[in-house]
Amino acid sequence: MIRWYLEPWRKYGQFWGRSRRKELWAWNVGSLVIAIAIVNVVGSLVQDDPAEPSVWTVAAFFCFVIASVTPGIAVRARRLHDLGRSAWWLLLLCVPLLNLFFEFWLLSDDSDVGPNNYGPDPKADERE
Repeated sequence: MIRWYLEPWRKYGQFWGRSRRKELWAWNVGSLVIAIAIVNVVGSLVQDDPAEPSVWTVAAFFCFVIASVTPGIAVRARRLHDLGRSAWWLLLLCVPLLNLFFEFWLLSDDSDVGPNNYGPDPKADERE
């Protein structure tokens, strides 16, 4: 799981190629866990009142979000490529409510079998 979470960080800003469902799932789950951990750890270290978040907690969370925007978009673009679609489909993430269905589709639909316009099949070794 950690290997798959780290893959988008290794491919930071790489919007070409293909990514498997496993990579997008690991990215979403890993980012959620890290964001919760940042809020809890930083919050417990610098916070006097647990009901009110400190500036440091908000700043640490904001830094993580800013750092993870590019690899998050890139892994979704590569996932769309794996489905044989253009990365322009990412604009659907801007539509409220529709973005939830779109993300679910990205997380659940299986890859194109064999190479497509965006590169070789990332599951080729497993399919043989």
